Amino acid sequence: SERAEDTVFRYVDRWSNIYSWLESEPPVDGDSVVVPEGQAIMLDQNSPQLFLLLISGYFEFDRQDLMLNSTYIWIAGGSFYVGSEAAPFLHQATITLHGDRWNTIELPVIGSKMLAVTDLGGLGTCAHLYKREVRLSSKGNFYVDPCPVKLVGRMELHGKPSISWTRLVETAEAGSSLLKIEEAVDWEVGTELVITP
Repeated sequence: SERAEDTVFRYVDRWSNIYSWLESEPPVDGDSVVVPEGQAIMLDQNSPQLFLLLISGYFEFDRQDLMLNSTYIWIAGGSFYVGSEAAPFLHQATITLHGDRWNTIELPVIGSKMLAVTDLGGLGTCAHLYKREVRLSSKGNFYVDPCPVKLVGRMELHGKPSISWTRLVETAEAGSSLLKIEEAVDWEVGTELVITP
């Protein structure tokens, strides 16, 4: 059983609720969405085709078939969840990155048409914020300590648990229509199997 101090309660804004958005204006195609530190958003309807989804807060999929569409998804010190280890996501989650490798703008550090998980902080320097000394390296170059990491980025995708592979307990001849395997599986009719030596 969980102890009370291990239980986390979170106020979550629903994507579909107009009051979750500044000026009560939900995102539309081409918009950028920022989930700042301290905010939690639950995707409970298909998203429009976003330009950028930047997550420094908490973002999760509701328990239903959903599509998330964006050119860039950057989890910058935030948390992105589709299901959990204790409660796997048993629906269809589709994440589509739009654009192409030649014409999509490349963002510094992370690239173009991407899904990236990074820590918040730790990139570049912040001597001006912490009054750090600029010093010379052993090669005579100027050096400043990097910023400390403020938040650690996290992405967890937990789908329907299933057995993805097993072993044959008996050799299968070419053209066999019956396979004897080590354990029971829940593979659906029509599942493509690959058998290797």
